[in-house]
Amino acid sequence: MLKPNFFIIGAPKSGTTALYQYLSSHPNIYMCTPKEPHYFSNDLNGVAFVKTLDEYQNLFKGKNKNHKIIGEASVWYLYSENALANIYNYNKEAKIIVMLRNPIDLFSSLHRNFLFSGYEDKEDLKEAWDSQANRRLGNDIPQHCPDPKFLQYERVLNFGDQVEKLCLIFPQNQIKFILFDDFTAHTLNTYQSILSFLNLQYDNRTNFPIINRSKESRIKILNRYLLSPPKNVKKIWGLSKKIFGNNIIKLANKLILINSKKITHKDKINLDFKKELKKQIKPNVDKLSDIINRDLSQWLE
Repeated sequence: MLKPNFFIIGAPKSGTTALYQYLSSHPNIYMCTPKEPHYFSNDLNGVAFVKTLDEYQNLFKGKNKNHKIIGEASVWYLYSENALANIYNYNKEAKIIVMLRNPIDLFSSLHRNFLFSGYEDKEDLKEAWDSQANRRLGNDIPQHCPDPKFLQYERVLNFGDQVEKLCLIFPQNQIKFILFDDFTAHTLNTYQSILSFLNLQYDNRTNFPIINRSKESRIKILNRYLLSPPKNVKKIWGLSKKIFGNNIIKLANKLILINSKKITHKDKINLDFKKELKKQIKPNVDKLSDIINRDLSQWLE
């Protein structure tokens, strides 16, 4: 059996959903459903869709002989302590894509997403950021957050160290870095460069719709039950998944879509707080810049 040989490993809120959907339509690529099985991030609670290797490999049973690239897009693999080594031990020849975004923009977008899913309950960005030390001690964790590690925003944004670790595990020729700004401004060129990286022919795709805009829930409690259900509800979901398979995922996604509305405004970050954030992230941005050989000074302007 041909193993999954391609992984989009993050970062969250950096264009991974759009790229996943664009690549899914290529005749030589098979991307599994769900997009984010998170099988290899076994150190993070609450995100794994499957628990066993057989369950994981069954997600790819729809592939056929035309599919040269078999992949998935679990956005927390880059952040996970275990995922990168687990992927390497599973398939040493796997190709890796890392999508990266201005950390401050990512933090703002991720915070909105966490409010949407119930992982976060502090609506003010600075208050959420300032709660990290207390939350590291296990305090003030929202009821629907499956793992306090998700609320350690500074660690989530620590791309320099994460990418350094990746480069110590996988050879450089198996890794491709994509900046969110490049992806949104030059989508076609980026898409073609990814196909070249995967040794695939361009499929003449020219339409790249905007996907996965930031959203908020109409009824918050419904979203929390769908996205981060309590244990008793999770058992029912688990049983339903065994009986109905991917159909239950499609139903949940439809309910989430119905219960969602697009955010038409951007969060404004206090200028003093933004200055403080830039100072804190600068060493890691500089480190990342050196590793990927890109000038990232605009992230700190």
